[in-house]
Amino acid sequence: MFADTAIPKGDYVSPGFQVIRPDRCFPSMIIGDPSTQPWQYLRREIPHNWYVDGRQPYVGFLSRDEAHILYNNALKFAGQPALEIGCWLGWSACHLALAGVELDVVDPMLGREDFLNSVTSSLTMAGVIDRVNLIPGYSPAAVVDLVETQQKQWSLIFIDGNHEVPGPLEDAIACAQFAAPDAMILFHDLAAPAVAQGLDYLKSQGWQTMVYQTMQIMGVAWRGNVQPVTHQPDPAVNWQLPVHLQHYDVSGLGNFDLEEFKELVSQVRPFTLLSEMRLYSLYTATKQICLGDLPGNFVECGAFKGGASAMMAAVIQRYTQRPRKLFAFDTFAGMPEPTEIDRHEGVAANDTGFGVGTLSAPVAENIGKITQQLGVEDIVEIVPGLFADTLPVYRSQIGEIALLHADGDWYESTMDIFNNLYDAVVPNGLVQIDDYGHWEGCRAAVHDFERSRNLQFALEKIDYTGVRFINNPKSVAHPELPYEFREINILLCPDWQQPETDLQKELSAAISSILAHPQKGKIAIFIESQNIDAEDASLFVSGIFMDLLMEAELAEDEEPAVSFLSNLNLQQWGKLLSQINYYLPLNLKGDTAKTIEAIKNMNLWQL
Repeated sequence: MFADTAIPKGDYVSPGFQVIRPDRCFPSMIIGDPSTQPWQYLRREIPHNWYVDGRQPYVGFLSRDEAHILYNNALKFAGQPALEIGCWLGWSACHLALAGVELDVVDPMLGREDFLNSVTSSLTMAGVIDRVNLIPGYSPAAVVDLVETQQKQWSLIFIDGNHEVPGPLEDAIACAQFAAPDAMILFHDLAAPAVAQGLDYLKSQGWQTMVYQTMQIMGVAWRGNVQPVTHQPDPAVNWQLPVHLQHYDVSGLGNFDLEEFKELVSQVRPFTLLSEMRLYSLYTATKQICLGDLPGNFVECGAFKGGASAMMAAVIQRYTQRPRKLFAFDTFAGMPEPTEIDRHEGVAANDTGFGVGTLSAPVAENIGKITQQLGVEDIVEIVPGLFADTLPVYRSQIGEIALLHADGDWYESTMDIFNNLYDAVVPNGLVQIDDYGHWEGCRAAVHDFERSRNLQFALEKIDYTGVRFINNPKSVAHPELPYEFREINILLCPDWQQPETDLQKELSAAISSILAHPQKGKIAIFIESQNIDAEDASLFVSGIFMDLLMEAELAEDEEPAVSFLSNLNLQQWGKLLSQINYYLPLNLKGDTAKTIEAIKNMNLWQL
């Protein structure tokens, strides 16, 4: 969350999920030692981080993967009423509220002042406290009281309360009674048979049900016009399902054989630098396209040694219902020359060790060898050369594209891929971009292409660098800008890639200087967040604002308006800039004196 959505070592998040990191809102959260926890149903063999609060290290939070199952399901219910039974110290409640639901939380521990203060503090830091109603009490009695006093009905419910008989069953019975017609109920800790009784009850009442293979196993029941997110279990784990859950479908494992994936990866691993998560995303997408008989060929731009191309070709060979080809484009002679924009964390590409001439992979001993080893050389067509030269020539031969893997690294290479091939991607086809998170040029090219076409891609994060999107393009029409303009409109452009401490100093200096203006209520602040998740930017800045506003004790009508700018096309930028009075780039590397001086040079106080 905030400026960092990288997945920490020891964590896993399913490919395709939107990622958030509210860790800074839980300053006492640490990685616990599961061997110290005697609960018989804790799955200590799962090698994922087990998070606890350092003040209460004997009770675990949801794992990173489980928290994202909760968050990504909750995104489907933004603005709707939700209920949580059992929040412990607020980690799960924070993820629910960040998804935009209006949340009631029932937990007897909220009756303790220290617990209530801790949960309130975390939710306040996350900027979601106004969407959460904290209720000390025991379920299901407290749930029934809510219904009787406030006529409540919930669309999303998360049950993580009493894990002993008959608690989970009683919670499920009550929640089913007060759930909306279109509703979803999620469970945590299904590794415990008593918790599974709650899911069993809903299944017996006609609800659709499924389990998620995670550290402690989550479950979901749903009815009406809702659908839970699909989750891919960590392919690095040898998952086992307890006997009491073996009659349930497991999300992500319906048609996707983890053993098959592992077998293929073991063969192609010497021929690819892709992470297991990015390979798994390509594997599942290829298999789904073939089984669903989506039309089109497969294209990989940036094949390197050919491991990913060969793996996808092997899946095509096993499952396709129509003739298909996989076109593998690369120079195979090393990386082309990067441009100035091609950087990683501000370091020029040629200074990173992966610049021009690196990653040479002669065909015969690399892609030629692995395609022959897997017996797919008749499926893979190898095309050496620069994208700018080869893609225009092969565009008509490729025809429709079901899956496009863009692994071009540099700005110009990525633009060549999209300019030449994007229009050939079929509706519901998949585009996976390998270097979006790592190389600044690649990321810029993706968004420049979006703006040039007046499109917005629904990017899904795979890991720290890989993203993908399903091709359901819609033109983005923006007749009006959805922002509040005032008499004084200020554009702030932070350098989101600089160290977080420097970023916080600069923004704090800028915002505090603006808040010192005698007519601050007439100011609108616009914060550029094109290359960072808008919600992360909002939460980071909200924490700064909250601290400053509490110090200033401003009345509501004295507060400036704040908007975050992301995914604007060229027309929108033009319209916005025409209304901006002052522009302040914040890339002064934490030099607060320079920031304050820049604010003063705006001459706001003369207005």
